[in-house]
Amino acid sequence: MDPSRRTILRSGALGVGFVVAGCLDASPTGSSPGEDGKDDPNDGDGANGTDSTNGTDDSKNNDGTGSSPKITDVETIDLDPRTDELLWASDGIGTVALITDADVLERLDAVATNRSAETVDPFLEETDFETEVLVLVESGGPTVCHDSIEVSDVTFDAQESAITATATVVDSSEGSCGEALAYPSSLTRVSFEDRMWLHNAVVTLTDGWGNTETVEAAHERVIDPSELEGGVEPDGDPTAIPEALECSDDEFQRLAAAQSVRWGDADAFAMRVDPLEVTRGESVSITMRNLTSVEQGTGNDRKFSLEVRTEAGWQEVRGHRSEHGIGYTDEGIIHRPGEGFDWEIELTEAAVQELYSGLEVCPGIPAGRYRFVYWPLDLAVAFDVLE
Repeated sequence: MDPSRRTILRSGALGVGFVVAGCLDASPTGSSPGEDGKDDPNDGDGANGTDSTNGTDDSKNNDGTGSSPKITDVETIDLDPRTDELLWASDGIGTVALITDADVLERLDAVATNRSAETVDPFLEETDFETEVLVLVESGGPTVCHDSIEVSDVTFDAQESAITATATVVDSSEGSCGEALAYPSSLTRVSFEDRMWLHNAVVTLTDGWGNTETVEAAHERVIDPSELEGGVEPDGDPTAIPEALECSDDEFQRLAAAQSVRWGDADAFAMRVDPLEVTRGESVSITMRNLTSVEQGTGNDRKFSLEVRTEAGWQEVRGHRSEHGIGYTDEGIIHRPGEGFDWEIELTEAAVQELYSGLEVCPGIPAGRYRFVYWPLDLAVAFDVLE
Protein backbone atom coordinates (compact mmCIF):
# COMPACT_ATOMS: atom_id res chain seq x y z
CA MET A 1 0.00 0.00 0.00
CA ASP A 2 1.41 3.42 -0.87
CA PRO A 3 1.79 5.97 1.95
CA SER A 4 -1.12 8.09 0.78
CA ARG A 5 -3.71 5.30 0.57
CA ARG A 6 -5.54 6.19 3.79
CA THR A 7 -5.72 9.83 2.81
CA ILE A 8 -7.21 8.77 -0.51
CA LEU A 9 -9.71 6.58 1.29
CA ARG A 10 -10.87 9.47 3.41
CA SER A 11 -11.12 11.87 0.47
CA GLY A 12 -13.40 9.34 -1.19
CA ALA A 13 -16.00 10.28 1.39
CA LEU A 14 -16.62 13.40 -0.64
CA GLY A 15 -17.79 11.28 -3.53
CA VAL A 16 -14.42 10.64 -5.17
CA GLY A 17 -13.52 7.08 -6.14
CA PHE A 18 -10.17 5.52 -5.45
CA VAL A 19 -8.79 2.86 -7.79
CA VAL A 20 -7.50 -0.03 -5.73
CA ALA A 21 -6.40 -2.27 -8.56
CA GLY A 22 -5.73 -1.76 -12.23
CA CYS A 23 -8.21 -4.31 -13.49
CA LEU A 24 -11.83 -4.91 -14.34
CA ASP A 25 -14.25 -6.49 -11.92
CA ALA A 26 -16.31 -9.48 -12.96
CA SER A 27 -19.34 -8.45 -14.98
CA PRO A 28 -22.94 -9.67 -14.90
CA THR A 29 -23.14 -11.55 -18.17
CA GLY A 30 -24.50 -15.06 -18.05
CA SER A 31 -25.89 -15.95 -14.66
CA SER A 32 -25.77 -13.01 -12.30
CA PRO A 33 -23.81 -9.90 -11.33
CA GLY A 34 -20.25 -11.08 -10.90
CA GLU A 35 -20.03 -14.86 -10.84
CA ASP A 36 -22.69 -15.66 -8.28
CA GLY A 37 -25.11 -12.73 -8.18
CA LYS A 38 -23.11 -10.78 -5.64
CA ASP A 39 -20.12 -8.52 -5.60
CA ASP A 40 -16.92 -10.38 -4.89
CA PRO A 41 -16.03 -9.66 -1.25
CA ASN A 42 -12.36 -10.00 -2.13
CA ASP A 43 -12.23 -7.63 -5.08
CA GLY A 44 -11.44 -4.53 -3.07
CA ASP A 45 -14.76 -2.75 -3.44
CA GLY A 46 -17.23 -4.64 -1.30
CA ALA A 47 -19.20 -3.31 1.63
CA ASN A 48 -16.09 -2.78 3.73
CA GLY A 49 -14.28 -0.78 1.05
CA THR A 50 -10.97 -2.54 1.70
CA ASP A 51 -8.31 -3.57 -0.77
CA SER A 52 -7.32 -7.21 -0.99
CA THR A 53 -6.22 -7.42 -4.61
CA ASN A 54 -2.88 -5.64 -4.75
CA GLY A 55 -0.83 -8.56 -3.44
CA THR A 56 0.45 -6.66 -0.42
CA ASP A 57 -0.25 -7.00 3.26
CA ASP A 58 -1.18 -3.67 4.80
CA SER A 59 -2.65 -5.13 7.97
CA LYS A 60 0.36 -4.05 10.01
CA ASN A 61 0.04 -0.36 9.36
CA ASN A 62 -2.39 2.32 8.35
CA ASP A 63 -0.08 4.97 7.03
CA GLY A 64 2.47 3.17 4.87
CA THR A 65 5.26 3.46 7.45
CA GLY A 66 5.32 -0.19 8.50
CA SER A 67 4.05 0.46 12.03
CA SER A 68 0.67 1.22 13.53
CA PRO A 69 -0.24 4.90 13.82
CA LYS A 70 0.43 6.22 17.27
CA ILE A 71 -2.29 7.36 19.65
CA THR A 72 -0.95 10.48 21.32
CA ASP A 73 -3.72 11.26 23.80
CA VAL A 74 -7.01 9.93 25.19
CA GLU A 75 -9.46 12.08 27.15
CA THR A 76 -12.94 11.16 28.40
CA ILE A 77 -15.76 13.32 29.72
CA ASP A 78 -19.17 12.28 31.02
CA LEU A 79 -22.49 13.50 29.69
CA ASP A 80 -25.45 13.98 32.01
CA PRO A 81 -27.19 10.64 32.72
CA ARG A 82 -30.65 10.13 31.26
CA THR A 83 -33.64 8.56 32.96
CA ASP A 84 -35.91 8.03 29.94
CA GLU A 85 -35.64 4.54 28.44
CA LEU A 86 -33.59 4.54 25.26
CA LEU A 87 -34.27 2.66 22.03
CA TRP A 88 -31.41 0.20 22.44
CA ALA A 89 -32.40 -0.72 26.02
CA SER A 90 -34.91 -3.41 24.99
CA ASP A 91 -32.39 -5.63 23.21
CA GLY A 92 -28.88 -4.58 24.23
CA ILE A 93 -26.70 -3.28 27.03
CA GLY A 94 -25.59 -0.11 25.31
CA THR A 95 -24.59 1.66 22.15
CA VAL A 96 -21.38 3.00 20.62
CA ALA A 97 -20.88 5.69 17.98
CA LEU A 98 -17.65 6.64 16.22
CA ILE A 99 -17.66 10.34 15.37
CA THR A 100 -15.25 11.36 12.63
CA ASP A 101 -17.12 14.46 11.51
CA ALA A 102 -18.63 17.37 13.43
CA ASP A 103 -21.86 17.07 11.44
CA VAL A 104 -22.55 13.66 13.01
CA LEU A 105 -22.85 15.25 16.45
CA GLU A 106 -26.17 16.85 15.55
CA ARG A 107 -27.62 13.41 14.77
CA LEU A 108 -26.65 11.89 18.13
CA ASP A 109 -29.50 12.29 20.57
CA ALA A 110 -27.30 11.74 23.62
CA VAL A 111 -25.03 14.61 22.65
CA ALA A 112 -27.85 16.92 21.57
CA THR A 113 -29.94 16.51 24.73
CA ASN A 114 -27.43 15.78 27.51
CA ARG A 115 -24.59 18.15 26.78
CA SER A 116 -23.45 20.51 29.47
CA ALA A 117 -22.46 23.89 28.10
CA GLU A 118 -19.72 24.22 30.71
CA THR A 119 -17.93 20.97 29.91
CA VAL A 120 -19.14 19.35 26.70
CA ASP A 121 -19.23 22.37 24.41
CA PRO A 122 -15.59 23.38 25.03
CA PHE A 123 -14.58 19.72 24.66
CA LEU A 124 -16.23 19.53 21.26
CA GLU A 125 -14.86 22.88 20.13
CA GLU A 126 -11.32 21.76 21.00
CA THR A 127 -11.63 18.58 18.93
CA ASP A 128 -9.72 18.66 15.65
CA PHE A 129 -11.35 16.08 13.37
CA GLU A 130 -8.31 16.13 11.09
CA THR A 131 -6.32 14.09 13.61
CA GLU A 132 -8.86 13.29 16.34
CA VAL A 133 -12.05 11.26 16.64
CA LEU A 134 -14.72 10.91 19.30
CA VAL A 135 -16.22 7.70 20.64
CA LEU A 136 -19.64 7.94 22.29
CA VAL A 137 -20.53 5.14 24.71
CA GLU A 138 -23.96 4.85 26.30
CA SER A 139 -25.19 2.18 28.72
CA GLY A 140 -27.45 1.71 31.74
CA GLY A 141 -27.59 0.90 35.44
CA PRO A 142 -30.15 0.03 38.14
CA THR A 143 -29.80 3.23 40.21
CA VAL A 144 -29.34 6.94 39.65
CA CYS A 145 -25.87 6.56 41.13
CA HIS A 146 -24.77 4.60 38.06
CA ASP A 147 -24.02 7.96 36.51
CA SER A 148 -20.73 7.63 34.64
CA ILE A 149 -18.76 5.35 32.33
CA GLU A 150 -15.08 4.57 32.80
CA VAL A 151 -13.22 4.08 29.52
CA SER A 152 -9.84 2.33 29.47
CA ASP A 153 -7.47 0.24 27.32
CA VAL A 154 -7.95 2.42 24.24
CA THR A 155 -5.92 1.00 21.35
CA PHE A 156 -5.84 1.08 17.55
CA ASP A 157 -6.44 -2.07 15.48
CA ALA A 158 -4.72 -1.37 12.14
CA GLN A 159 -6.06 -4.49 10.45
CA GLU A 160 -9.68 -3.48 11.10
CA SER A 161 -9.10 0.30 10.95
CA ALA A 162 -10.83 0.42 14.32
CA ILE A 163 -10.46 1.83 17.80
CA THR A 164 -10.84 -0.76 20.55
CA ALA A 165 -11.60 0.01 24.18
CA THR A 166 -13.06 -1.26 27.44
CA ALA A 167 -15.93 0.64 29.08
CA THR A 168 -17.64 0.04 32.42
CA VAL A 169 -20.61 1.74 34.05
CA VAL A 170 -19.51 3.12 37.43
CA ASP A 171 -21.57 3.29 40.63
CA SER A 172 -20.58 6.55 42.31
CA SER A 173 -22.53 5.92 45.52
CA GLU A 174 -20.80 5.29 48.82
CA GLY A 175 -23.89 3.75 50.36
CA SER A 176 -27.56 3.44 49.55
CA CYS A 177 -28.93 4.98 46.38
CA GLY A 178 -32.42 5.36 44.98
CA GLU A 179 -33.50 2.58 42.63
CA ALA A 180 -34.33 4.15 39.29
CA LEU A 181 -32.97 3.24 35.90
CA ALA A 182 -30.20 5.53 34.73
CA TYR A 183 -28.48 5.74 31.35
CA PRO A 184 -25.02 7.30 31.59
CA SER A 185 -22.90 8.17 28.57
CA SER A 186 -19.39 9.36 27.86
CA LEU A 187 -17.39 10.98 25.07
CA THR A 188 -13.81 9.87 24.54
CA ARG A 189 -11.48 11.87 22.35
CA VAL A 190 -8.69 9.85 20.73
CA SER A 191 -5.82 11.83 19.23
CA PHE A 192 -3.44 10.49 16.57
CA GLU A 193 -0.12 11.76 15.25
CA ASP A 194 -1.48 11.99 11.73
CA ARG A 195 -4.79 12.08 9.91
CA MET A 196 -6.57 8.73 10.08
CA TRP A 197 -9.28 6.82 8.26
CA LEU A 198 -11.28 4.81 10.79
CA HIS A 199 -14.06 2.38 10.01
CA ASN A 200 -15.18 1.22 13.43
CA ALA A 201 -15.01 1.43 17.20
CA VAL A 202 -15.25 -1.87 19.08
CA VAL A 203 -15.97 -1.56 22.80
CA THR A 204 -16.10 -4.30 25.42
CA LEU A 205 -18.93 -2.80 27.47
CA THR A 206 -20.10 -3.75 30.97
CA ASP A 207 -23.37 -2.23 32.19
CA GLY A 208 -24.49 -1.44 35.72
CA TRP A 209 -25.85 -4.97 36.23
CA GLY A 210 -22.53 -6.59 35.38
CA ASN A 211 -23.50 -7.77 31.90
CA THR A 212 -20.70 -7.61 29.34
CA GLU A 213 -20.98 -7.51 25.55
CA THR A 214 -18.89 -6.36 22.61
CA VAL A 215 -20.58 -3.43 20.89
CA GLU A 216 -19.48 -2.12 17.49
CA ALA A 217 -20.05 1.40 16.22
CA ALA A 218 -20.15 0.29 12.57
CA HIS A 219 -23.52 -1.34 13.14
CA GLU A 220 -25.10 1.50 15.11
CA ARG A 221 -27.42 3.73 13.11
CA VAL A 222 -27.71 7.44 13.75
CA ILE A 223 -30.09 8.14 10.86
CA ASP A 224 -33.67 6.85 10.90
CA PRO A 225 -34.46 5.38 7.46
CA SER A 226 -38.11 6.38 7.90
CA GLU A 227 -37.00 10.00 7.62
CA LEU A 228 -35.54 9.53 4.14
CA GLU A 229 -37.48 10.99 1.21
CA GLY A 230 -39.10 8.64 -1.27
CA GLY A 231 -40.45 5.10 -1.02
CA VAL A 232 -39.29 1.50 -1.34
CA GLU A 233 -41.90 -0.09 -3.63
CA PRO A 234 -45.48 0.54 -4.79
CA ASP A 235 -48.37 -0.99 -2.89
CA GLY A 236 -50.15 -3.96 -4.40
CA ASP A 237 -49.50 -5.85 -7.62
CA PRO A 238 -48.34 -4.18 -10.84
CA THR A 239 -51.05 -3.14 -13.28
CA ALA A 240 -49.08 -4.60 -16.20
CA ILE A 241 -46.83 -7.64 -16.49
CA PRO A 242 -45.20 -7.81 -19.93
CA GLU A 243 -44.26 -10.97 -21.78
CA ALA A 244 -40.76 -12.35 -21.34
CA LEU A 245 -38.16 -10.09 -22.92
CA GLU A 246 -36.73 -11.48 -26.13
CA CYS A 247 -34.26 -9.90 -28.53
CA SER A 248 -34.23 -10.80 -32.22
CA ASP A 249 -30.44 -10.41 -32.38
CA ASP A 250 -28.84 -13.77 -31.54
CA GLU A 251 -25.60 -12.02 -30.51
CA PHE A 252 -27.37 -10.07 -27.77
CA GLN A 253 -26.50 -11.41 -24.29
CA ARG A 254 -28.88 -10.21 -21.60
CA LEU A 255 -27.44 -9.37 -18.21
CA ALA A 256 -28.74 -11.65 -15.49
CA ALA A 257 -31.19 -10.42 -12.87
CA ALA A 258 -30.27 -10.40 -9.19
CA GLN A 259 -30.96 -13.70 -7.47
CA SER A 260 -32.17 -12.16 -4.21
CA VAL A 261 -32.61 -8.64 -2.89
CA ARG A 262 -33.17 -6.71 0.30
CA TRP A 263 -35.91 -4.15 -0.15
CA GLY A 264 -34.90 -0.64 0.83
CA ASP A 265 -32.72 -1.51 3.81
CA ALA A 266 -29.38 -3.33 4.05
CA ASP A 267 -27.52 -3.01 7.36
CA ALA A 268 -25.58 0.24 7.06
CA PHE A 269 -27.40 1.59 4.00
CA ALA A 270 -30.93 2.45 2.92
CA MET A 271 -32.28 3.09 -0.57
CA ARG A 272 -35.31 5.09 -1.69
CA VAL A 273 -36.96 5.96 -5.01
CA ASP A 274 -39.13 8.93 -5.95
CA PRO A 275 -41.72 8.85 -7.38
CA LEU A 276 -43.10 5.33 -7.17
CA GLU A 277 -45.01 5.73 -10.42
CA VAL A 278 -44.01 7.40 -13.70
CA THR A 279 -45.02 7.32 -17.33
CA ARG A 280 -42.55 6.20 -19.97
CA GLY A 281 -40.19 9.07 -20.74
CA GLU A 282 -40.29 10.53 -17.23
CA SER A 283 -37.50 10.13 -14.68
CA VAL A 284 -37.09 8.55 -11.26
CA SER A 285 -34.61 9.64 -8.60
CA ILE A 286 -32.93 6.91 -6.56
CA THR A 287 -30.84 7.58 -3.46
CA MET A 288 -28.69 5.33 -1.28
CA ARG A 289 -27.52 6.66 2.09
CA ASN A 290 -25.11 5.58 4.82
CA LEU A 291 -27.19 5.43 8.01
CA THR A 292 -24.35 4.90 10.48
CA SER A 293 -22.04 7.23 12.37
CA VAL A 294 -18.96 5.94 10.57
CA GLU A 295 -17.70 6.02 7.00
CA GLN A 296 -18.78 3.00 4.95
CA GLY A 297 -17.34 1.65 1.72
CA THR A 298 -19.01 0.25 -1.41
CA GLY A 299 -18.20 -0.40 -5.03
CA ASN A 300 -18.77 2.31 -7.61
CA ASP A 301 -22.17 3.63 -8.66
CA ARG A 302 -22.35 1.69 -11.93
CA LYS A 303 -22.80 -1.70 -10.30
CA PHE A 304 -26.56 -1.89 -10.56
CA SER A 305 -29.18 -3.73 -12.54
CA LEU A 306 -32.40 -2.30 -13.97
CA GLU A 307 -35.00 -5.05 -14.17
CA VAL A 308 -38.64 -5.39 -15.15
CA ARG A 309 -41.02 -8.01 -13.81
CA THR A 310 -42.20 -10.15 -16.75
CA GLU A 311 -44.13 -13.37 -17.17
CA ALA A 312 -40.75 -15.10 -16.91
CA GLY A 313 -39.83 -13.30 -13.67
CA TRP A 314 -37.45 -10.40 -13.15
CA GLN A 315 -35.34 -9.64 -16.22
CA GLU A 316 -32.62 -7.07 -16.89
CA VAL A 317 -33.59 -4.75 -19.71
CA ARG A 318 -29.96 -4.35 -20.78
CA GLY A 319 -27.37 -6.58 -22.38
CA HIS A 320 -24.36 -6.56 -24.71
CA ARG A 321 -22.91 -8.13 -27.84
CA SER A 322 -19.32 -8.54 -26.66
CA GLU A 323 -17.84 -12.03 -26.61
CA HIS A 324 -15.65 -10.90 -23.71
CA GLY A 325 -18.47 -9.66 -21.50
CA ILE A 326 -18.71 -6.31 -19.75
CA GLY A 327 -16.18 -5.29 -17.11
CA TYR A 328 -16.56 -3.01 -14.10
CA THR A 329 -13.56 -1.14 -12.72
CA ASP A 330 -12.22 -2.48 -9.44
CA GLU A 331 -12.95 0.71 -7.59
CA GLY A 332 -14.16 1.62 -4.12
CA ILE A 333 -16.04 4.61 -2.74
CA ILE A 334 -16.14 5.76 0.88
CA HIS A 335 -19.38 7.36 2.07
CA ARG A 336 -19.52 9.74 5.01
CA PRO A 337 -22.46 9.42 7.44
CA GLY A 338 -25.63 10.56 5.72
CA GLU A 339 -24.04 10.48 2.26
CA GLY A 340 -24.08 7.96 -0.56
CA PHE A 341 -25.12 7.65 -4.20
CA ASP A 342 -27.74 9.47 -6.28
CA TRP A 343 -29.08 8.17 -9.58
CA GLU A 344 -31.43 9.98 -11.98
CA ILE A 345 -32.88 7.59 -14.57
CA GLU A 346 -34.99 8.69 -17.51
CA LEU A 347 -37.22 5.83 -18.63
CA THR A 348 -36.42 5.89 -22.33
CA GLU A 349 -34.42 3.39 -24.32
CA ALA A 350 -31.79 5.96 -25.31
CA ALA A 351 -31.30 7.29 -21.78
CA VAL A 352 -31.03 3.84 -20.19
CA GLN A 353 -28.41 2.80 -22.76
CA GLU A 354 -26.31 5.80 -21.74
CA LEU A 355 -26.12 4.61 -18.13
CA TYR A 356 -23.18 2.33 -18.93
CA SER A 357 -21.02 2.27 -22.05
CA GLY A 358 -21.27 -0.97 -24.00
CA LEU A 359 -24.72 -1.92 -22.75
CA GLU A 360 -27.89 -1.55 -24.78
CA VAL A 361 -31.61 -2.09 -24.31
CA CYS A 362 -33.44 -4.83 -26.19
CA PRO A 363 -36.27 -5.00 -27.08
CA GLY A 364 -37.31 -1.79 -25.27
CA ILE A 365 -38.75 -0.30 -22.06
CA PRO A 366 -42.17 -1.93 -21.61
CA ALA A 367 -44.76 -0.70 -19.15
CA GLY A 368 -44.66 -2.62 -15.88
CA ARG A 369 -42.98 -2.83 -12.49
CA TYR A 370 -39.27 -2.16 -12.42
CA ARG A 371 -36.70 -2.71 -9.74
CA PHE A 372 -33.31 -1.06 -9.35
CA VAL A 373 -30.76 -3.30 -7.62
CA TYR A 374 -27.38 -2.14 -6.35
CA TRP A 375 -25.90 -5.62 -6.48
CA PRO A 376 -22.79 -5.20 -4.26
CA LEU A 377 -25.30 -4.90 -1.38
CA ASP A 378 -28.30 -6.72 -2.93
CA LEU A 379 -30.20 -3.51 -2.10
CA ALA A 380 -33.30 -2.72 -4.17
CA VAL A 381 -36.26 -0.42 -4.71
CA ALA A 382 -39.16 -0.73 -7.17
CA PHE A 383 -41.37 1.61 -9.18
CA ASP A 384 -44.07 1.35 -11.84
CA VAL A 385 -43.74 2.60 -15.42
CA LEU A 386 -47.03 3.37 -17.15
CA GLU A 387 -47.77 3.78 -20.86
